[in-house]
Amino acid sequence: MVRLLRLSGTSGRALDLGCGTGSMAAHLATLGFSVWALDPSLGCTELTRRMADARGLSRQVRVVAARGEDLPLPDKYFDVAMCGEVLEHVENDRRAVGEIARVLRPGGAFIVTVPADEWRFDSCDQWAGHRRRYSEETLRELCQSAGLRVIWLQRWGFPLGTLYDRLVFKPYVRRLPRMERTGAGSTGGLTLGGVLHALGRTPGIAWAVAQSFRVDDLFAGLGRGSSILLLAQRS
Repeated sequence: MVRLLRLSGTSGRALDLGCGTGSMAAHLATLGFSVWALDPSLGCTELTRRMADARGLSRQVRVVAARGEDLPLPDKYFDVAMCGEVLEHVENDRRAVGEIARVLRPGGAFIVTVPADEWRFDSCDQWAGHRRRYSEETLRELCQSAGLRVIWLQRWGFPLGTLYDRLVFKPYVRRLPRMERTGAGSTGGLTLGGVLHALGRTPGIAWAVAQSFRVDDLFAGLGRGSSILLLAQRS
């Protein structure tokens, strides 16, 4: 996503939609952006707020709890909107992308990653809170229907993202008791949010994981991977 941010040539105000533990918001702030970090999870917004305070970025990172389908933001306000592995969690992704297009200024950039291949959707996606996966065609149409011009679209996440998905994440989830795996009950309180909170409190682990996946940028031209990466621009 950072590579596409450089490609877009944008600066100024940035929206980090689905900010999670705040790593992208922090990176945008260090690049000089004025950042709005949004997430519907109060736990995630609190982690992001603490991260910004700890790193001296509280003046550059504004944290808001909000849903992607209803952004409490003015029209044509942002120069760039980042949305990393978020749209698949949103109930109405079409409305959310429309909201993103609304708050982007003309010429503003939208950078998004989503899990690839609709046919791969399984119980692991359900555990992670995914409502869907995407093909290149469905993601392109989703953006174009909101008035966004797709500039660059590519498969991403090979080899490390694919290996992590196949050898670590999916085997781990499938070993969970059925009630934990489906969310039908609680046998220990393990949730995706809990994993994010744990990573957020362990910055060394989070940093190491983020750095390792940068290796996948070297192989992006192969057209393989577990995710789709897209750069679009508001007309």
